[in-house]
Amino acid sequence: MGAVVAFYNVSVSQQLKLDGTTLANIYLLKITRWNDAAIAALNPGVNLPDQAIIVVHRSEGSGTTDTFTDYLSKS
Repeated sequence: MGAVVAFYNVSVSQQLKLDGTTLANIYLLKITRWNDAAIAALNPGVNLPDQAIIVVHRSEGSGTTDTFTDYLSKS
């Protein structure tokens, strides 16, 4: 059994909470900045920077990619 996780690299004072819908919208490029209202709503009190989100992903397919894509498609 393994886990699939999303990583982020942004300077904030606390660990961020991101739900499936918000992650999907980041990957769909509907959310493009860290201080977007959807991210802020999940993280009250966190000072989110007005910084662009740069989405990266694996270039080749894998079981992990399929699992993550399936998760995002159901969000």
